Amino acid sequence: MTRTGHLAYLPDPADAWQRYTQARTVMDDPGQWGPGLEAAHRAFREALTELEAAQLLAVQLPDGADVQIGRVYLACVLNADGTLSGSNASALGWPCEACSPRATDPYYQQRYPCRNPRGHAWTQVRDWERNVNTHRNDRYVVRSPLALDLPTARRLAAEKCAARAAALTALTA
Repeated sequence: MTRTGHLAYLPDPADAWQRYTQARTVMDDPGQWGPGLEAAHRAFREALTELEAAQLLAVQLPDGADVQIGRVYLACVLNADGTLSGSNASALGWPCEACSPRATDPYYQQRYPCRNPRGHAWTQVRDWERNVNTHRNDRYVVRSPLALDLPTARRLAAEKCAARAAALTALTA
């Protein structure tokens, strides 16, 4: 039963986790190409969808299930007052250039499902910090709200940044 009292069918999270890890093994093999790799991408996304549904319905996930499921990682640029200026997003399973092998022709670069969104967000923040414009007062952070889509994740991150900025302003006032 769902929280609203409706009957819901949910595949076994343990089975989804097994298919997820098998697909990741294939996807992480640099020698995999063609139909086998595309099948692994499909299996990865299907299993991830089932795991996210289980998580949203508060079903216990198998031991060791990745905590990044259902989480959007935002590399955020903060204004001088601490509010959100902008962000780049990564999430497990979303199309990702960084997880794809580099194409010899940039016009043919494919995007594979993301396997390391947390790492990609932190790498982006570190890159920004190394290349900071000294004439601006921007700060960079990673926010990772639990959200189903990018607009919701950005809204939640902006709310958290604004609340933190307000709390810091109240402390200094």
